Amino acid sequence: LSIAHYNSPNRWFKDTSIEIKIKEELTKRNILYKQNEPIQGIANVDFYLPNFNIIIECDGCFWHGCPEHNPNWTKRKEKDAIKTQKLTKSGYKVFRFWEHEINKSPEECINTIFK
Repeated sequence: LSIAHYNSPNRWFKDTSIEIKIKEELTKRNILYKQNEPIQGIANVDFYLPNFNIIIECDGCFWHGCPEHNPNWTKRKEKDAIKTQKLTKSGYKVFRFWEHEINKSPEECINTIFK
């Protein structure tokens, strides 16, 4: 998707089941977040926590090539790595969680960030 698409006031993204679980956990903990947030023309991120300069990406095991569940799928791996690298170089702390990690325990995912 283009930067123009991300910056469009008409953009609409459907929450995935794993994004909903992370959103519920952040809300439960009263952690301020922005969802599907365009960051400095680099990328649209799943969650941005402005008070901590943290980005959370929720990676589906199938589409993002989880080494445990879909190790042969490589299409997104390079794009994900470049995105993480650009965000990190811009000063953001990036956390990526696999679908199976979020489904197992969204609480533990958020604990990982704030330990």
